Amino acid sequence: MFRPRTADLCRYRFRSDWLVAAAPDAVYALLARAEDYPRWWPQVREVRPLDERGGTARFRSFLPYDLVVTARERRRDPVARVLEAGMSGDLCGWARWTVTARGAGSRVRFEQEVRVAK
Repeated sequence: MFRPRTADLCRYRFRSDWLVAAAPDAVYALLARAEDYPRWWPQVREVRPLDERGGTARFRSFLPYDLVVTARERRRDPVARVLEAGMSGDLCGWARWTVTARGAGSRVRFEQEVRVAK
C-alpha cells in the first residue's frame, strides 16, 4: 500500500491558463505591477514592496487563515513576457507568469510550485 510521506502532503503544483481579450504587452505590464494585484485578484489581500525586486504579500483563499510570503524577483523578461518570483515564508517555492499572443488577445499561464510552511 502506498503511503505518501508527510512532507509530500505539504507540496503543491498549480498551473492554470487564462484567455484574456487584451494585447500581450499590456497584460505583461499589468502583471509586472504586483502592488496592484489586490485590485483585481480577490485572494491577494495585500502587497507591500520592500525594494524594486521584492515585497511581501498576504493571501487568503479557501483556508480560514492568511498566508504571508516574501517574494523576490528571479526573472523579469519583457521580450519573452515571463515574470518569475521565488517565495519564502508561509509558502516556499516559486511562481511564474508567461504571457503569449493568442488571436487578438493573450493566453496567460500561471504556474506555481510551493511547499506549505505554515
